[in-house]
Amino acid sequence: MDAFTSTQRRLVPLADWPAIDRTLWEAGLAGAYATGSTAQMLDAIVDGYGCWVGVMAELGQLDGGRQPSERFTPDAVTRFLEVLRTRGNSIRTIRTRLSQLGLALRILAPQTSFTWLHPRKLLRLGERPAKRPEDQWAGWPAVDRQLWERGLVPGDILDEANYASKLRPATLKSIITGYRGWLVFLTANDLLDPVVSPAERVTRTNVRAYFRYLRDGHSNASVIQRMSELRQALRILHPDADFKWLTSPRGRSLESLMPVVPKPIQIIDTKVLYEWGRSMMTQAAEKADPEHRRLEYRNGLLIAIFAARAPRVKSMASLHLGTTALRNGPSYRLIFAHEDIKTNRHLEYDTPMGLSVAIDHHIVAMRAELVTGEDHGWFWVNQYGEPLSKAEIGDMIQRKSTEAFGKTFGPHRFRHALGTTAPLKDQAHPGVAAAILGISGRMVEQHYNRATQANVAAKFGSSLEKSRAEHRILAGRAFGWEEDS
Repeated sequence: MDAFTSTQRRLVPLADWPAIDRTLWEAGLAGAYATGSTAQMLDAIVDGYGCWVGVMAELGQLDGGRQPSERFTPDAVTRFLEVLRTRGNSIRTIRTRLSQLGLALRILAPQTSFTWLHPRKLLRLGERPAKRPEDQWAGWPAVDRQLWERGLVPGDILDEANYASKLRPATLKSIITGYRGWLVFLTANDLLDPVVSPAERVTRTNVRAYFRYLRDGHSNASVIQRMSELRQALRILHPDADFKWLTSPRGRSLESLMPVVPKPIQIIDTKVLYEWGRSMMTQAAEKADPEHRRLEYRNGLLIAIFAARAPRVKSMASLHLGTTALRNGPSYRLIFAHEDIKTNRHLEYDTPMGLSVAIDHHIVAMRAELVTGEDHGWFWVNQYGEPLSKAEIGDMIQRKSTEAFGKTFGPHRFRHALGTTAPLKDQAHPGVAAAILGISGRMVEQHYNRATQANVAAKFGSSLEKSRAEHRILAGRAFGWEEDS
């Protein structure tokens, strides 16, 4: 045991680990994770775990008779981090050691969850101080900042609501981004006079130059969007001025002058997407690695709900157990408050009853294994047990769609799928897509349902009563899965 007590040997080699650790390591090398790792990676993991063994020995807390997983407690890891900091290790080195420990435990204790043992949770790496709203326009000229801040003030109850108070945060953020682009253009072309008011800079000459700049390398849709953002910004900066000519030159809208041709979108049958999600959950149960099993099951359930109800990604990320995601008889009720809906409508509906058992399993097993400590209540969580963000959901959909279809798409594609296929599957109720999507029938017609009658006859001749088994076959052909028996 001298090897463990020597403070000079900070990276204890594998041969000097406690016997139980060596035995579990050798057995774990035949597991799924180790066999998929390179020799170089395994050597690095051995070094990281050897560092842990050495520190625990120095502290007199290395009990060779206990399982490795039993020695990993939050208190022990905290002391380990304190030793590394005392030795002068950089944050980068500490992060590496923690990552190596987590990987070592995937080999030594593959059936135990250690999601809490991660640099992001323990060190809060990469977490930046929350930005103040005013930081978004901090680099603007002083006169612009003053007018902008004044334009955001809603006024008292007797005043008429100003323009900014009617905007959603996401819309306001987009306007800020667009106006920042205008300022950058003026600066780059030596056209920005920081002393004059924003309105004085919006001359026909400057706008014409900006318009030419936008058209050089930008699509019609992008040009229209940027011009609209500039006009919206000026409505906040100069609420009494009229800049309608920015988006309607000579009385004609830019949309009529610059037609936007929608990009062709691969519309996938909602049923195929639904079976894709269900298949992922089935395949997740067969994975030996517990972390992969939990995340793949969560991903499959996310995709199945997206396919069945097509909520917006912000709405999906907002779900909270017991308040906006709760049992409702044989199914689950999803409730989206108006602030989580782009159209500011209250929206709620039940999930398909066929997903109830899957949701139960997600809550009591998969999710429970990811959340450690006090439960925050968020329905969707990431591998660290933290709330799953919109960005993480979007990244997952893009990654998985590439694997399954060979084409990358995001969560919004489910809305296109439902908006196009739902009216065709249930022709007796043409408003079904609008009701589920929480938008008007006109919006479905303009932006989602692009199928012509010819497409209906050629591609969607079957009715809603197509059996689920037939759709499994369709999905199997699309993804190369084996057909279910």
